[in-house]
Amino acid sequence: AWHGAGYCVAPFLAGPVREALLAGLAGLVHRVTAEVCDEPATPFPLDQYHRRCRDDACHYRIVSRLQALSPLENLPVDYRLVDDCVSVALGTAVSCNVPGREAAGRFFIRIVRPGRTTDNNPPHRDVWLPRLRDAINLYVPLAGSNARSSLSLLPGSHLWPESDILRTPAGASIGGLSYTVPAVLGSRHGLAMTRPPVADGQMLLFSPYLVHGGAVNLNEDLARMSLEMRFWRA
Repeated sequence: AWHGAGYCVAPFLAGPVREALLAGLAGLVHRVTAEVCDEPATPFPLDQYHRRCRDDACHYRIVSRLQALSPLENLPVDYRLVDDCVSVALGTAVSCNVPGREAAGRFFIRIVRPGRTTDNNPPHRDVWLPRLRDAINLYVPLAGSNARSSLSLLPGSHLWPESDILRTPAGASIGGLSYTVPAVLGSRHGLAMTRPPVADGQMLLFSPYLVHGGAVNLNEDLARMSLEMRFWRA
């Protein structure tokens, strides 16, 4: 039903399962932030993360630590509940834990601080990395995700031939940081990115061929956090 756009917004987990997931992910961020910053593990609003962690070096250590904790055994709820939710939305049985898939079996907490241009990947297609091919992407807002900060997409770009896109030949380098994905520099269709509204209790699903990323957080005093996962045919 969303073939033309390349993405859809659908209901996410509900009730106690969703509450357990959100509380568990927040607790994980609180614990890692306290460990890295060497301070008491006192809870704080996730959208105020940038006030708790003000140092770039500290932030990158937190991100690295969260990535190390990304195996599904650390997800606060049974990943199969998320599989079922995404499968219903797609009308096809999928799983985030498919044997033989290099990028499977993980979840990611994305932290995008306000005004920072290097906290998110540049615009790209996931299929430019072989390990990410054939995977449907999931974006779930955790905090601070709104019209000025949520993930940006280029609707319909999953249907463009590669010859229509100008990109870097390898991983991009922006602001002194290197990224694993190449970056889109331009296209024959322009680069009219948009941020689809994804409310609390909803999820965004999109094609790995869709140009996405480069979503600078334009909020002045809100950090954006999101849960991101990938799913393959089960």
